[in-house]
Amino acid sequence: MYQILTTLTRWLLPQRCSNCHAISETPYCTACLIALPLDIVHHQSDSGIRITSLAPYNETLKKLLHSIKFDGHHELAMQLATKIAAFPLLQSNKPEPPIVAVPAPSVATRSVERGFHHVETLFAPLCHQWQVPLVPAVIRSKETTALHHLGKEARWEETNNAFTVILPDTIVDQHILIVDDILTSGATIDSLAITLMRAGAASVSGLVLATGKRP
Repeated sequence: MYQILTTLTRWLLPQRCSNCHAISETPYCTACLIALPLDIVHHQSDSGIRITSLAPYNETLKKLLHSIKFDGHHELAMQLATKIAAFPLLQSNKPEPPIVAVPAPSVATRSVERGFHHVETLFAPLCHQWQVPLVPAVIRSKETTALHHLGKEARWEETNNAFTVILPDTIVDQHILIVDDILTSGATIDSLAITLMRAGAASVSGLVLATGKRP
């Protein structure tokens, strides 16, 4: 009976692509996923951290990330993660070992509401392919407001002393690759880098999915 009801529901209310609204078996149809403009661009933060971005933060990617972060679409996050891991240029840009990937931590309450850590989900397949450990070595030690609406100075103020290393043995004398979803001003990665270096990291760089920042 359950299978019959499920089949009937899918027939009457078929799933549609979150972007183009075409009928799709996945939250983001194959055509829209293929059309995402992945392109490696290198940046430098205000404190000199080298950060690589994979895509421009356009309206399509904004809609996709909002669905993942604020609507809790885990399947969509997994779908995007698969595309990231399959991006050919990332294979030739693989960091030299030894390296530990550290996801930028979300505010705990947001992760609980969402049901998963979206940054870990987005980069787990790539780290597995690279054979790089993905270690949640840092937590947010203070609740921060959403940064996307803040100016540069306000972002710095909001992220200052916002992070704490909870697994110091995993990052001491290691090169740390901070992974995050969006690069705007670079304040989050700079603050994380300072925290990690103070805890003993040998060096820090960043990898983000999307950015509106100029190279």
